[in-house]
Amino acid sequence: MGSLNYFNLNDFINQYGLDTCVETGLGHGDSIIYASSFGFSRLFSIEISNGVINKFALRKDRPPNIQLLNCDSKEGLNAIFSHYPDSKCLIFLDAHFPRFDVFGGDINSETQDCLKYPLLSELQVIKDNRSDKRDCIIIDDLMLYTNNDEQFPDKHIKTHFGIKPPVDADCLDKIIHFFDETHDCKIINEFSGYAVFTPKSPN
Repeated sequence: MGSLNYFNLNDFINQYGLDTCVETGLGHGDSIIYASSFGFSRLFSIEISNGVINKFALRKDRPPNIQLLNCDSKEGLNAIFSHYPDSKCLIFLDAHFPRFDVFGGDINSETQDCLKYPLLSELQVIKDNRSDKRDCIIIDDLMLYTNNDEQFPDKHIKTHFGIKPPVDADCLDKIIHFFDETHDCKIINEFSGYAVFTPKSPN
C-alpha cells in the first residue's frame, strides 16, 4: 500500500522546522530508511512485532541512528513524547495489520481491533500530548476507514485480501476532523489514500 517515500520530506522540514521523525509500523523499514536521508536529528519506528524488528536488523542498508521501540504504538508514542517534549515531529501513522507486510499469512490474524487498527488511539495520544506543538502528521491507507472508498485507486486490495474492517468501519470523517482546532487537513486520493495534517498559520 502507501509509503512515506511518496513525499518530499524537505517540504515539511523547511516550512515547519521539524527535527524528529516518528513512525508507527516498521514493515520492511523502507519508509524510515527513506526518512533517514533528510537529516532528522532523531528517527523512531514503533513496531509491535519482535520478528519484524529482528528481520529489519538484518538489512545492510539500515542506518545506525534509527531507534526502534518494540511495543504497541500507543505505548511507543507516549514514551517518545514524554522523553522529547520539545521535539518538532513528523509523525507517520501506518501501524495496521501487525506482521502481515513482512511475513504474509492471514491479514486478519490479529483479532484485537486496538492492535489491528490502532489509528484512532494513536490520534488521541497525539492530541493529548502534542496539542500545543506544531507537528506534521501523515496517515496512510485511508481506504481502510471508510465504506465509501471509490476515490482510492487501491480499494481493490481490501477485497483481494479479504480485509475485515474495524468495528468503527466508517470513521474517515472523524479522522479528517480530529485536529480541526490546530491543523489543516489535506486528503490525497492516490494509492490507498493519505491524510496530511499541517499546523494552522498563526493568527
